[in-house]
Amino acid sequence: MLSLVNSTLQDVSIKHDIGQGAIEGILDRHVQATVDWDKIKSMRVAGEDGIALKKGHRDFVTIVSAYVQGKLMVLGILPDRTKATVKAFFLSIPKRLRNTLNRLFRFPPKIRQNPCIANLPPEPNKRA
Repeated sequence: MLSLVNSTLQDVSIKHDIGQGAIEGILDRHVQATVDWDKIKSMRVAGEDGIALKKGHRDFVTIVSAYVQGKLMVLGILPDRTKATVKAFFLSIPKRLRNTLNRLFRFPPKIRQNPCIANLPPEPNKRA
């Protein structure tokens, strides 16, 4: 799924030598329709990125991702990239989680290469 960042389904299809339908199937199986916010304790960094489903077409979706307990997780795939859709999704995040966000990126940073991620302070230790 990380191959989709800054790419189209067609690009990923060519890169990994699998059909677009297979990629769509992978996305359908691995991205839940709704987020179980109760399982998430904090989200330090979140981002969203609009991707084109087909090269040269205006068929876009928005991928919303976040670092959850130290791992990158796709929170949702939104049907378009309009401001209203993205805003509605972020407002659906419970306030207790929105308060844990340290950074919000318009475009997700490249994994392990972005100094903003590398220089974030460590998550506070849980108190017993």
